[in-house]
Amino acid sequence: DRAAAKVKARKKSSAAGKTRASKAAGSVDEALIMALKDWRKQQAKSEEVKAFRVLSNRTLEALAQARPRSNHALLEVPGIGQQKLEAYGSALLQVIRQQA
Repeated sequence: DRAAAKVKARKKSSAAGKTRASKAAGSVDEALIMALKDWRKQQAKSEEVKAFRVLSNRTLEALAQARPRSNHALLEVPGIGQQKLEAYGSALLQVIRQQA
């Protein structure tokens, strides 16, 4: 059945993506990822939203890998646009600097 095959293919593709993301995360600073997750948790609590609404895990991992040092560099990170930059940019840069 075609529909079942499509669903199975989608699940396979999604699982492969998660594996790649996990491997990529292994090559970044785990202490920085934890610091970013702690910051996100506090930020989400203060905004009274779920943590993923602040920034996704994928974005936190990209931040830890890129270690941006400026607003311009932050905009190069997937998941960071102008709104996220304005809302969280200085705090993110501070967390990254503190983990240097």
